[in-house]
Amino acid sequence: PATLRAALGWAQVLQHRYAEAEALVAELRSDPATRDEPELRVLEPMTLGLVERLDDAERALASTPQDAFDASYSGCTLLNVRAFVSLAAQRWDAALADAHAARAGFAALGGHYGQAFAIGFEAHALLARGERAASFALLEAALDDLLRHGDAGAAGSAHVGGYLAESCYERGDFERAAKLLAPRIDTVRSSNIVDTVIVCHRLLSRLAYRAGDYPEATQATQTAAELSQRLGLARV
Repeated sequence: PATLRAALGWAQVLQHRYAEAEALVAELRSDPATRDEPELRVLEPMTLGLVERLDDAERALASTPQDAFDASYSGCTLLNVRAFVSLAAQRWDAALADAHAARAGFAALGGHYGQAFAIGFEAHALLARGERAASFALLEAALDDLLRHGDAGAAGSAHVGGYLAESCYERGDFERAAKLLAPRIDTVRSSNIVDTVIVCHRLLSRLAYRAGDYPEATQATQTAAELSQRLGLARV
């Protein structure tokens, strides 16, 4: 049944089996019985984005009816995917608008996991626009909220904590940046979320280089490269 095949696609994505998920999405899209399944509206662009086929993800998003980007879980996930694609294309204003809408939607739904990624995307866009104070305030409040909900070791906290560490670095608070990053790097590596991997390994390298530990700075970039090769994520 189409619903089971779509569920399999989600399972593959969550297990970081992106190539398998991409193949399944292509199969679902080419089958007349499943090509119009609502679940595919979210699964297709998200999977294409995760395997770095950003132009294809953008086309899939463009063909999605605008009313699908609503305040439901699937609608907020679509907003997050579109924010992710806009960030990769350096369209900061578009990314900011979608991430902000996704954050509000997930907050109303009590979806802390989706909200964490929306916050990371929103903060990334703010930082790219030079709004450092706003980015920092958003991330600090978000991490406190996640920790209050017992999310200390989860991917959401790693995502937000990684961006907060980067924000601290940009503010010159190198010690706090290192303290935020150190307990989260293993979770970042296991989550395999491309932009979090990039931000955290770049920051690891910068911190090590600043401390004069050049072998460690090199190792951070090599580790990211190995993750990139294993997962087929060229942008890392």
